[in-house]
Amino acid sequence: MSEVEEGPPVCFACEFEQRGFPCRDGQGAYQENAVALALRDCYRLAGEGDHEPLAWAVECVDELILESPQMALNFILLALPIFETDEDLAVLAAGPLEDLLGCHGAAVIDRVEVEAAGNDRFRLLLSGVRGRNDVGGEIWRRLQRTLGSGPWLDRDPRTPQDSDEEPEA
Repeated sequence: MSEVEEGPPVCFACEFEQRGFPCRDGQGAYQENAVALALRDCYRLAGEGDHEPLAWAVECVDELILESPQMALNFILLALPIFETDEDLAVLAAGPLEDLLGCHGAAVIDRVEVEAAGNDRFRLLLSGVRGRNDVGGEIWRRLQRTLGSGPWLDRDPRTPQDSDEEPEA
């Protein structure tokens, strides 16, 4: 296995499938911007079928979400300007952000609320989360309060702003 710098966890595929750690530079330092660009481009290319060379970024971010929720939230905030269009934001929201809130909502919700209070673009991103049942009751209600009157990516009954039903326990 290659030596890597302390930081985000190493994903299973890079560690055991000898991928060469595409998320790190030659000295083993994690390259957040490169991961964010690869993730965005992977999502953009998914409909065209040319996304396989960038699929490592999805696995990298999934591992980050599972193993290090605070680093995952930092990554999402760093990726926010790289995900430029509303379509980009929608996949960042319904993918990594929703997964993070579903797996570790209690651990990150305080930071999410603070960030949303001072960051309109992050609040817009939150409006694209569609995992009411995955996120859970109290976290979902806190998202609903955080979003308030907008702005919103879209009007969808699966999102916090348009979900009238109480989340399942």
